[in-house]
Amino acid sequence: MVLGYAYDFPYMDDYPVVVDFLNRLPGAGTLGEKVALLLEQNNFHRLVLAKLIAWANVGLTGSVDFRVMQYVGLVALLGTSGLLFGSVSYAISPNYGVTIAYFLPVLFLLFQFQGWNIAFWPIVAASNVTAPALALLAFYLANRRREGWAIGVALVALFTNGNGILVLPLLLICWLLQQRWRWAVGTLLVTVPSLLFYFHDYQNPSELSLVTLLSPAKLLHLLALDTAFLGAIVYHPSVAWLPVLLGSSTVIWTTYLLWIRYDRANP
Repeated sequence: MVLGYAYDFPYMDDYPVVVDFLNRLPGAGTLGEKVALLLEQNNFHRLVLAKLIAWANVGLTGSVDFRVMQYVGLVALLGTSGLLFGSVSYAISPNYGVTIAYFLPVLFLLFQFQGWNIAFWPIVAASNVTAPALALLAFYLANRRREGWAIGVALVALFTNGNGILVLPLLLICWLLQQRWRWAVGTLLVTVPSLLFYFHDYQNPSELSLVTLLSPAKLLHLLALDTAFLGAIVYHPSVAWLPVLLGSSTVIWTTYLLWIRYDRANP
């Protein structure tokens, strides 16, 4: 579908992020000025990867083709499904048929039609879709003892979308729990300057104070949004509460399984 119906046209956030960046790029006289534009904050994020894709596209072909970012997002989504499938086949059964049966619900969630704009919105495909794929890849590499590659991928995730901001800290926590001290120190040495740089001259677009953002009402609102996202497969305006219920049930059930260590009892 993406290959057949992708269109070469910017949409909404593509204008202030990609189009504005490319329009201002020729006026940047030095390499430092070009890098500053590349690292410039957009909304809550620093969308370096998406800008790099567009910049490379212009450098190679002379113009930007917005379908390229859609294709990148498609590859990232396929990569996400592949990594999840690998984890299922490793954890559940070496029997291919059994693995497919367990994995079908994941495919329905990843490739549901409600997410059509994720595939056809260039900046979303190159950032929102790609960041989770990079996060999964970082943990996959860490689990396969490719620690240096894992740190590098986590760093790319940080500058792909704001959703990637926790990948480096989570890698650090995992290695501390596993007592892999050398890589924990190495990750710390990368994480601290990266986050300091990320938040240097950072502007909060919402203009809300930290106290307001951490207020119970705001946290409950964010929780409702997150659970609604998890249950989005059953969304309809007439039953807006149903996705929240499904998402909340999923979180509670998953927490219970982790609490009783179901994964160890049923390897």
